Amino acid sequence: MADYQIRHLYRESANFFQGRPLPLRPIQRGQQAHAASRRWQHPLCITNGLFPTVEDQEQVSRFWRAEDGTSEFPLFFRRHSQLVSQTMAPAEPHLQRSRIKALQGFILVLSLAFLSPASASVTDRMAVDSSNSATGPMRVFAIGNPILDLVAEVPSSFLDEFFLKRGDATLATPEQMRIYSTLDQFNPTSLPGGSALNSVRVVQKLLRKPGSAGYMGAIGDDPRGQVLKELCDKEGLATRFMVAPGQSTGVCAVLINEKERTLCTHLGACGSFRLPEDWTTFASGALIFYATAYTLTATPKNALEVAGYAHGIPNAIFTLNLSAPFCVELYKDAMQSLLLHTNILFGNEEEFAHLAKVHNLVAAEKTALSTANKEHAVEVCTGALRLLTAGQNTGATKLVVMTRGHNPVIAAEQTADGTVVVHEVGVPVVAAEKIVDTNGAGDAFVGGFLYALSQGKTVKQCIMCGNACAQDVIQHVGFSLSFTSLPC
Repeated sequence: MADYQIRHLYRESANFFQGRPLPLRPIQRGQQAHAASRRWQHPLCITNGLFPTVEDQEQVSRFWRAEDGTSEFPLFFRRHSQLVSQTMAPAEPHLQRSRIKALQGFILVLSLAFLSPASASVTDRMAVDSSNSATGPMRVFAIGNPILDLVAEVPSSFLDEFFLKRGDATLATPEQMRIYSTLDQFNPTSLPGGSALNSVRVVQKLLRKPGSAGYMGAIGDDPRGQVLKELCDKEGLATRFMVAPGQSTGVCAVLINEKERTLCTHLGACGSFRLPEDWTTFASGALIFYATAYTLTATPKNALEVAGYAHGIPNAIFTLNLSAPFCVELYKDAMQSLLLHTNILFGNEEEFAHLAKVHNLVAAEKTALSTANKEHAVEVCTGALRLLTAGQNTGATKLVVMTRGHNPVIAAEQTADGTVVVHEVGVPVVAAEKIVDTNGAGDAFVGGFLYALSQGKTVKQCIMCGNACAQDVIQHVGFSLSFTSLPC
């Protein structure tokens, strides 16, 4: 079964939901699910345990429903049930992993659509949290989805209580929401989280001077939002959080059991973020701008506005992270526009493989090739470079950086004179017994890279700095850094 069916499913969902003024209202806890939500089988639940039961989809659809008693969420799947079933049909083994991740992302986006308020009213209801007293000058500015990580070691019985499978990463259902308060018995450690926030934390730690890195995102008007802000302040970050009244701050239960990590995330206010009109005043002085493709789930306008602003500043650089395969699939058109204003594009091999398929960067017969193959990785990177340049010599440096796990990093660079240069930088070996948690390595890599970039380092030096930071992070539980002196 060709992967075009996944893209078709994404496009159909975007067309179905885009611009629809859904009259949604929350259903009170304990209210019986309406009959419509039980008349369909959620095909995306029958994967590898990421969404192990049909109850998962029912909990999402019963949490929000239309005033007339019908749910738009199951209606979409009933209308396209054949397409969804074909998408989940048995396929070649090498396609199963990417398909499962893509469809997991699809669920995330639809959940955001139903667990966030209508976009037309969000801006009017947002309040601006006062900026902290960071001193600056700001070197790097980022936007993202801020999450408060609650990290704790838990027994297997705790996972069973909340129907979690060890090692999985899921979005919290309404019935699982009490997990965050119940976790208090294990004295969890609170850490700032979220991809972009993790990266700028690395930048700030390396630049040292308070206010050297700045960040914007949306939090709720709740104690967790205040904790997240205070943790960022403590690390010296310049932050300006938009507060969404009546919503909760994004939170992730990071559950450690038998040296495996299980994640249960509630995105909360993240989907409500809109750039305030005066955001450029806050980011004044920054010449490096960073956004993750995750921010497109709130609205592509945020990243497009930041990219457009950076494009108009001499010597400014806009950098983008592909974030996840589903972002590449679902936001093809928005990303294509965004890439034209992007100077540096980051991603791992799986994300770039999806980019190559969606944008036809390589011949069709090569799309199934692994980017573990150096020659294929180079071809994909140079193909992605064309998306940044539209095939033209823009007169500005353009760079594509692909991380490949333990394999060397591959980067393709078009210099100001139009010359294309390919870089290959090896990844330091970390003893297996020292590796605790590889999740977050990509965020740390970007943070180290952006720091080195702010110091005027070469591409190779930037990659080496990114590798050093990733090497440090994977030796800890949760996203934390241990180095006391500059690693690069």
